[in-house]
Amino acid sequence: MIACILPSSIQANIDGAASPIYRDHNFVKLPLSFSFGVDTVASQVDHEPHLEGGGFAASKSKPRHRSSRMGLSWSAGAKFKVSVDWVSRIITSKRDQFELDSYTISFRHELLSVNGPWSFSFGASISSNRASDLTKTSYTNYDGLLVTRVSLNEPYDRQYQANLIARRLTSKGIGTAVYSGLGRVKSDNKGFDGVIQDDEQCRFGFASRDAGSAVQLLEPCGSIQSYRRVYPSSAAFEDQYKINSSADVKSRTVYWQIGAQLSKLVGRHQYGIGYHYQRFFRDAVDQRLEQRGMDPLLDNHSISTWWHYRLNTNWQLETGAEYSRRPMLNRLFLLYTGFTSERFRQDAIVFSATLRYRFGRI
Repeated sequence: MIACILPSSIQANIDGAASPIYRDHNFVKLPLSFSFGVDTVASQVDHEPHLEGGGFAASKSKPRHRSSRMGLSWSAGAKFKVSVDWVSRIITSKRDQFELDSYTISFRHELLSVNGPWSFSFGASISSNRASDLTKTSYTNYDGLLVTRVSLNEPYDRQYQANLIARRLTSKGIGTAVYSGLGRVKSDNKGFDGVIQDDEQCRFGFASRDAGSAVQLLEPCGSIQSYRRVYPSSAAFEDQYKINSSADVKSRTVYWQIGAQLSKLVGRHQYGIGYHYQRFFRDAVDQRLEQRGMDPLLDNHSISTWWHYRLNTNWQLETGAEYSRRPMLNRLFLLYTGFTSERFRQDAIVFSATLRYRFGRI
C-alpha cells in the first residue's frame, strides 16, 4: 500500500491489490477492502474564538488539524481498481475553526506490463471539499478596512486529476514508484457575509453576492443612527470597500505534480519513503493577494514515511508521517481565498493511522 497520508486521489491511483509492489498481499476471492483512519498533527494551538458580544471564549488546547476517514476499494482482476473515500476534517487556529468534508472517487488501470519487473498505469480521480459555511472571526486588515468577521456560504471545490504511474519490484522485495500528473480545480460558494469596522469604530454588516451587495449599520454609532445601502453589482461594492465578491473568494487552479516512492517488503512488514511536489497556476485570487502585499503560495513540497504491518489474512495496520511545507494546500482548495490563505503558511508534520480489512482469503 502506498502511504495513506498522501492525497487520497494519488494514493488510490498508485495503491491497490494489482500493484506489483504488493502482489504477495493480494486477496483474490473477494477483491474488496474497507479502511478507517485518523490523522493529526504534533502541534497544538490555544483556541480562543471571539464571542459575539465581545471578548473571547475560554482557551482550549486543540491540534491544528485532525481528521477521520473511511474508504472502500474494489479490484476487478489484476489491472483495474476503483476507490471511494470520505474524510471529515477540522482545521483549528487561534480564533477560528473550520469543519468540512472531502469526497473522492478514483480509478486506476494498468496500461502495460512489460517483461520483467516494470508496469505502467493510468489513474484518474474526481474529488470535492464541501462545508455548510466557513466562518472566520479572526480580524483581517483588508486594504485598510478592518474585517472582524466573514462567512462563506456553502463553499466547495471540485478537483479533476490524472496521473501516469510507473512501478518496479525487484526480487529482493524492493519496490519503486514514480508518477506525474495534471489537475484542474474550481473553487466556488454561494456568496459571503461579514462585519466590517471603520476608523470611528462603527460596525457594519455586509452581504455580498454576484448579483449585488448590501451594507447596513449594525447599531447606532456616534451621530449615525441608521444606514443601509444596496450595491447593484460586485464592482460597485468593490469600489467602496475594496472587497471583490468573486476574485477574493472564488478561484480556478491548474497544477502539475511529480512524485517518487521507495518501499521495502520484509515478511509481514513494509516500510517506505516518498516525495511529492506540486506547482500551482491560479487566476485572479493570486493577483488580489499580491495587491495586498501578500506572497501567493505557488508550490508545495512533501516528504513522507510509512510502516505497514499485515496482522493476519484479512487485517492490516498502516501508520505514517508526512512533513509538508504548506499543509493541505494540495487538498483544501476552497480555503485558498483572500481571507483564509494564511492557513497554509505554516509547515507541519501530519501523523496518520489506518486499519484496513480485506474480504476473502489468500
